[in-house]
Amino acid sequence: MEEEPICNFQGLKDLLTSKGYHIGKAEPWRKIDSEEVSLHEGNLEFSDDGIFLVDEDGVKRQVYLYKRKYRLERYGKPRFHICKCETIQKFLSGRDIPEYRRANTSSVKVLDWDNDDDEVEVSDLPLCKNCAAIIYDDRDYNMDSSEFAKILRNAASAEEEQPTDTEVNPRTGYTKDWQEISSAFREKHNYTCEKCGVQVSPFESEFMHVHHVNKNKTDNRESNLQCLCIKCHSEVDPTHIHNFSSKSQRLLIKLFKEKYGS
Repeated sequence: MEEEPICNFQGLKDLLTSKGYHIGKAEPWRKIDSEEVSLHEGNLEFSDDGIFLVDEDGVKRQVYLYKRKYRLERYGKPRFHICKCETIQKFLSGRDIPEYRRANTSSVKVLDWDNDDDEVEVSDLPLCKNCAAIIYDDRDYNMDSSEFAKILRNAASAEEEQPTDTEVNPRTGYTKDWQEISSAFREKHNYTCEKCGVQVSPFESEFMHVHHVNKNKTDNRESNLQCLCIKCHSEVDPTHIHNFSSKSQRLLIKLFKEKYGS
């Protein structure tokens, strides 16, 4: 199995291509400032894999939601939501209708209920536990909104670094000869992980990946490639933690651990 692309974004049409999104022509990432959303706002799309702002041209950009008004002194920072979790489903059903704002930035504006509704700039919002249970299968997974925003920006930067004179598969973002390069590199390294040392059978190549160290999927110099097992690859950085968070990827990692240990 080949390395999952960081992003095939259309503006940031995807957080994770490993989750199956393919939307179309790519557009550069753009900052989305905090703005109120309503229960029936037609330009938001919700799924288990993300929350997307859809513009009039059909371009999707990943965003998160948070409560616009909060008791910061009493309760701390509001949690942010990145998918159609139990909390957001209640919001969409009308059973629970708090006032939300959407954004894709590191810091946001919150109306502080404990301070006469003064608008305060807040960063590092904690992740909603219901979202963590869906995306990571772990309610205690620790990620904040600044880290999430950084992942979105890094995905955009990686796409923008693609050389214009390299023949690239528009669907995956890899060079057209990537499969051959990846196969030859894994074979050269005897299907052995350069980080943990585990070796897999050539017939189980889905457990051994080739990682682009500088995150540029078109830079196939050997110095930029690293042979990693699926577990080590899934833990390289926050971006890869996201890329390997889908149910299918988690199942492969589980099978790998059962056969080769954790």
